[in-house]
Amino acid sequence: MLSRFSHSGSAQFMLVSRGIYAWHDLLQAEVERSRRSGRPLTVLFKDIDNCKRFNVTCGHKAGDDLVVLTLSIGVANLPDHSFRTEELNEFADQAMYSAKQSGRNRTVSWSEFFNAQPVPD
Repeated sequence: MLSRFSHSGSAQFMLVSRGIYAWHDLLQAEVERSRRSGRPLTVLFKDIDNCKRFNVTCGHKAGDDLVVLTLSIGVANLPDHSFRTEELNEFADQAMYSAKQSGRNRTVSWSEFFNAQPVPD
């Protein structure tokens, strides 16, 4: 499911759930709209924690309908993290996996993920 909603009328947000085939085109259109309007765009990747076996057996939609499990969310924001569609997608996905690796049931922004990476010598 791809949904858009307004927060205080000043920002556009997009929720990207896995399993959408046309999301890239829609995300690209929203990135372009955000660039033109000067409004920020936030991409959230969500995944229900500990639900892989259920998803494989019953499908991702059925897994998403289970409200008793916890949720890990990764966040990437235009213009703070990138102006490129591919990078927003990648950064939100990396942040979601960071949320899972750091204990699940949390939200991690790409800034938090990036700042937690070791600095090369």
